[in-house]
Amino acid sequence: MLHDGAAMLNTSIEIHDSGLGSIAFEDNGIVLNFSEVYIHKSAGTPGVDDGTVWLQTAGLRVQRGVLEGSVPDLPCVLYEGYFTLGRKRSENCIPIPLSCEGPVEIHLTTEFGQNVVVRGLAAVLELLGEPRYVEEFPGGD
Repeated sequence: MLHDGAAMLNTSIEIHDSGLGSIAFEDNGIVLNFSEVYIHKSAGTPGVDDGTVWLQTAGLRVQRGVLEGSVPDLPCVLYEGYFTLGRKRSENCIPIPLSCEGPVEIHLTTEFGQNVVVRGLAAVLELLGEPRYVEEFPGGD
């Protein structure tokens, strides 16, 4: 199977089962602080084709971000969501690396059905700490 040192792996965060720890409001935007994200690495499509799964903490900064609705009960586990850059929508995943300009939207649904929607004009994802290996991912059916 593939391990962290494998060349040219495609990588993304799986939103489902990742943990949202806090939401920080800053002068220039909003930061979604993930206490734990599931990272899929694959030579094919992460989370679909065979590869590996890792855990890591992360922060997603949305510049000139606006939060729609209310802040959910935090920390929480995420059930589903999507990330949109312009007209390209990624279901249940956030691409890695991520540093983009243009209209962005992240929509997260908690395990209790609460929705977090953040829209802004740019987004930067920062992975924090060391990734922890979880398991081999055999690929979807």
